[in-house]
Formats: sequence, C-alpha cells, structure tokens
Amino acid sequence: MLTLTNIVDNAELLSAETEESLRAYLSACGLDGFEAIRCGMHAPALVPGLVPGVHLVFWADWVDFWRGDTKALLRKFGSRAAWEAYYGCAGPEGLLAQFRAELDYAKSMGARYVVFHVSDVSPEETLTYRRLHSDETVIDASAELLNLLFKGSEYSFELLLENLWWPGFSMTSPAMTARLLAAVQYDKTGILLDTGHLFNANPTLSDEAACLAFAHAVLDAHGGLCPRIRGMHLHGAATGRIVQKMLASPLTLAADFPGRFAEAYDWVTRIDPHCPLLSPGVQELVSRVAPEYLVLELSGTDLAARRPGIMAQRAALRKE
Repeated sequence: MLTLTNIVDNAELLSAETEESLRAYLSACGLDGFEAIRCGMHAPALVPGLVPGVHLVFWADWVDFWRGDTKALLRKFGSRAAWEAYYGCAGPEGLLAQFRAELDYAKSMGARYVVFHVSDVSPEETLTYRRLHSDETVIDASAELLNLLFKGSEYSFELLLENLWWPGFSMTSPAMTARLLAAVQYDKTGILLDTGHLFNANPTLSDEAACLAFAHAVLDAHGGLCPRIRGMHLHGAATGRIVQKMLASPLTLAADFPGRFAEAYDWVTRIDPHCPLLSPGVQELVSRVAPEYLVLELSGTDLAARRPGIMAQRAALRKE
C-alpha cells in the first residue's frame, strides 16, 4: 500500500519548494508521494517520481453542458459567455481536450492512477439538496465521457472513480456502483472510496463512531464489489447536524452564478472539512478495504499547515 497526501501542482503555490524539500517533507511525514491536482493547464511544478496519483480536473456542474442543454445553461449562468468562461471552452469537445491534457500530464508524471469525480451538482442543488438529475443520468454521462477519453488508449495507469454525495456515484447503492463499473469500458477501472464524501451521503451522521459503522454497513452491502476499491481518500466529516440545521433554515440564493457559486463553495467547506479521522476503528476500516493507494486528503493552506493533521492521522492508524 502506498500512503500519499494531496497537493496542488501550481508553480506559485509551490514557489518555496524544491524537489529536495518535497522529498524531505514526504520522508518526515512517512509518506510515499503525492496525489496531485492541477488548477489550469499550466506547466507542472512537480517532477516525475513524486506523483503516484493524479486527481483529474472537474467541474461540479457539467452534465447539462455535456448534453448541450442550452435552456438549463441559460437558467444557471445567464449567458453563453458566462458558461463558456466557466468551462473554458465552447462545447463537449473542449472538455475532452482538457481531460486529454490531464491524462498526458498523468503520463508525464509516471502516475499509477488517476481519479475522476462521478458527480454533478449545481450551486442551487448544493444549497437546497433538491436534485436536478438522477444518479443514472450522471453515471451514464460520466461513462460516455470516459469511454471517449480512454477508447484505444494505451495508458498504464488505473482509472479510479470517486464517490460524492451528490447525483451520480455515492457508493450508497450497490446497483448504481455495478451500473457504473459495467458502463466504463477501460479494463483498468476501479473505485476510489472517499470516506468523508461517504459520510456526507448520510446527513443523519453526527459523530465519528456512527460514521465508521455506516462505512462498514456500506461495505457489507457491496459484498463482491468491494475488491474493486483500489484507492481511498481518508478524512472525516461528521457534519450531519450542520446539514440538518441548514436545510431547516430559510434560504435566499444569490441572483447571479458567481454569487451562488461562492455560497455553495463556502457551504461545502463547512460540511466537507477534510479533517483527520481519528476515532478508534479507523485502522480497522482501512485494513478491511486494503486499498492499494491510501491518500490522507486533508485541508490546509500549504504543506506546512497540513502536516499536523497528517501526523495525527498516521498516529491514529498506528494505535490499533
């Protein structure tokens, strides 16, 4: 098992780092490398050998754009210029081009796996929990996109599909998990189980013991599908009471897309804090899943700020 942590590959954010300092950081934290995500199509600041995993770019709300539903896009964004600015392109081919650049980046880094979010959620849905699309719609659109990307490819890395708590793949329905795995036609496809996202799929959970029990119940339900779990994002999110309080309160949405997006982003950071999962039983859960890639996916403004959380999570994993 490789133990990693998350990093943003951005020259400005990593301006104080060198390959030597990054390797020293990994060694001090007892880690094997980074799962990197890029923000924009800039030149990489990281180097091969540091990046076993790459988290692909994602747009939280993308299915309507992929399907060319201009009526829905106008309602959400207000203008074509606004949605083309958000997606960085004029149509689905532009999305595919950006994803292909991401896969090229992963190949250049020598990555062993890439991660794709199977999810679709607008700012309005984030703030109201009223769904615009079904799980089936999002899963089928994701499979269509991925099959176009990987058709005829000779990539060596695995494609790992990550659960979220929005429409799409939540890991709470074995039938939807099976549908997704059957639909993606890339033979090195598996699951990346994100623990915090799984906990957020059940807003009745408000303590870590209940979160861990829920995770085991989900694994029980998935039975023979569990060996398809190849990676794990480990972090906590016992935030059910926050969700229940928000949903019970009157809500007025911002009038424009940037305002609604900012509101949604602020909300997500409160219910998905990416904090260490420290309760007794965390090692038992990791051992049961036995992922090939364990990512301590924690929040923090920089690597130094994230280090105490990494050390606390590693200590919790050693206790049992």
